[in-house]
Parts: sequence; structure tokens; C-alpha cells
Amino acid sequence: MLSGHIILRDLTYNDYLDLVDWTGRAIHPKKREAIPQHQPKILSRIGMDAEQFIQYAHRFLKEFSSAVGKPQKLVELCAQRHTRYVRGVQAARRLFDQKAA
Repeated sequence: MLSGHIILRDLTYNDYLDLVDWTGRAIHPKKREAIPQHQPKILSRIGMDAEQFIQYAHRFLKEFSSAVGKPQKLVELCAQRHTRYVRGVQAARRLFDQKAA
């Protein structure tokens, strides 16, 4: 332990994603909500496989801003927000259309 931070060695990126998913599903009295056990893992829910995510991870926040999802979902978000633009539509087309191809 260093300065209140735990350092995990030999943790692969997939292990990290599993840890985050497991933490989200954990039920604890001080936690407001938990991801239901029947809910698929996050990458499955958004229609992206782990390899695509890993390839995009280093530029994820630069490509997307406040939302990540399939292109149509981002367009719907624009309508909900009464805006004409949301960052990430082009990246979503590249990312999610790869799976369909």
C-alpha cells in the first residue's frame, strides 16, 4: 500500500474490467445500488467486444465525451438534450460497425 492506494501487479486489462464489473454487482449496505446479477457485462450490453474496447481504450475519452454507445443511441441522445451535436458519433460508427461487418 502506498499513500492510500493499492498497487495491483500482474493484473491484465480483462482482469481489471472483471474487477470493476464485480464491484458494481457487489451488494453492500453503504452502497445505494448494485448491478443486478442477471444483467450482462457492460461490454456485452453496449455491443462491443473486449478486443475492440482495448484497442480504443487509450483514446476513449478523447473520441467520446459524455456518452458512449451505438451511433443511433447518440443521435437519440442529441434529441433528448435538444442539441445538434454530441462528440463520438464518428468514433461510434467505426467501433460498432466493425462488429457488424
